[in-house]
Amino acid sequence: MLENQVGHAMLISVTLEKFPEVLALAEQYPNFFATVGVHPDYENEPPFNVETLVSLAKHPKVVGVGETGLDYFRLTGDLEWQRERFRIHIKAAIQADLPLIIHTRSAAEDTLRLMREENAAKVGGVMHCFTETYDVAMQAIEMGFYISFSGIVTFKNAEALKEVARQVPLDKFWLKQTLLIWHLFRFVEKPTNPPMLSTWLRRLQSCAAFHCRNSLKQVQITSLAYLKRRKSMLKHFKFRRGFKFKLLASYVV
Repeated sequence: MLENQVGHAMLISVTLEKFPEVLALAEQYPNFFATVGVHPDYENEPPFNVETLVSLAKHPKVVGVGETGLDYFRLTGDLEWQRERFRIHIKAAIQADLPLIIHTRSAAEDTLRLMREENAAKVGGVMHCFTETYDVAMQAIEMGFYISFSGIVTFKNAEALKEVARQVPLDKFWLKQTLLIWHLFRFVEKPTNPPMLSTWLRRLQSCAAFHCRNSLKQVQITSLAYLKRRKSMLKHFKFRRGFKFKLLASYVV
């Protein structure tokens, strides 16, 4: 990682059953960090409560709560259990004073409503792998959230998302890389890894989505691993290799 100028990695929890493995990996390396949570797509997970998440979040390597949120695209029917689980995550994040990692797909209205009702703005966080509208992005930003774009923004059929990327303020703009296999052009069928981040950034430099952005003299990398237990929550890392990309980027595994 370091030889490819990727300083830190975030290990996202998606089930509590696998959380010990996530945490064990984070403990092996000083620049690896973890979150705790249950992804909304995992319907048949054992029940848990706020206290469970808060207790797990006390570990010093845990720096966020999630991945949580709502997904009405992959799951249908009565999804009240999903909404209740989302509320549990928000309450736990507030008690633990940690930022949220929020997933929303085809559920923006309810996602924003629950964020407001549960006062998610108190801890803020990131809208993970964002694919919604500019209006949704700005409402999340108003609640103290960053907007994280994945490799989806480079897809040829993602013109609407490119337009959102053009408009999101650079100081709220993150670029997310993940270990999933579907991200970037010729790498679509291969797992992503740290060396690909710089390749990705160079490819994005030529994307129409970023042509109208003000040039940055350095790529500024913002890591969720350094969202602190404070309102400021953010620590920046800067590459000093003379790259002139037109985006603000973050690396989150």
